[in-house]
Amino acid sequence: MPQRLCITVLMEHRSLRKDLATEHGFSLWIEVEDTRILFDTGQSGAFAGNARALGIDMTRADFIVLSHGHYDHTGGLKAALQAASRAQVWLHPDARLPRYSHPPGLPTRSIGMPAPALKAIQSCDQPVQLCLESQEIAKGVWISGPIPRVHPVEHPQRAFSRDEQGKDPDGFVDDLALVVDTPIGNLVFTGCCHAGVANTLERASLLTGQRGACLVGGLHLVRSSERQIRSALGTLDRAQVQGVLCGHCTGSEAEHRLGLQSRRGPGLLKGLLKVGASWALEDDKLRLVNPEEI
Repeated sequence: MPQRLCITVLMEHRSLRKDLATEHGFSLWIEVEDTRILFDTGQSGAFAGNARALGIDMTRADFIVLSHGHYDHTGGLKAALQAASRAQVWLHPDARLPRYSHPPGLPTRSIGMPAPALKAIQSCDQPVQLCLESQEIAKGVWISGPIPRVHPVEHPQRAFSRDEQGKDPDGFVDDLALVVDTPIGNLVFTGCCHAGVANTLERASLLTGQRGACLVGGLHLVRSSERQIRSALGTLDRAQVQGVLCGHCTGSEAEHRLGLQSRRGPGLLKGLLKVGASWALEDDKLRLVNPEEI
């Protein structure tokens, strides 16, 4: 079971410092003992510049894990592979397929993996690993594999499809989570949590036999109804999750609700993911490394 862990935010839409780039994108640098993982690559290569500014040596990456195939999580893959050519890439095969968004009243948008990222996968030095089932890539570090939809997903699904005409709804089969089995419970990392909070936490618990201690990433509650947000918060309460570090697509209303006092005590929101912020597992607690910059 890993004892040492550190998380650094490389890309988000908020930042601690003016010299660090932001965008509608997501990328984390995760160190678990001696294993270094790049989890998602943002919308562009800007995350790599942030890594350099933060003193992170991308050449030391062991794995690049893609949570799903949307452009804002895979767009920086070319830059990632240029910087970390020895890293092993993990993704679900469907992450490479075309994807479309149909926002109400707006034109259809292509939101799949950009062409430069697809080309980078085809020509990378290491064989790409296609994740069709759960995989333990390092001691106590799991990629969830496809997440079964046992419970209702807590956000609208209608706006996404796998065809431009919107006739083939996107079931997000490629949605993966990263799970780290720690002394305080599971640390569960999500890109957008397209599989839903309840399904993702249940999958993580089945992998390790532990409850979720902390959920880290986007929860995709930005367009959820009041009922769906209540459902997600109820899941977190029942699962006895101790905290949430959230950002990207979680949405301001859900972030506000996560920060409110609950019947179990203080709010679950332990921090917002901002570029440059770091958390470390110390003395069986996940602590903010740089609070003076928040």
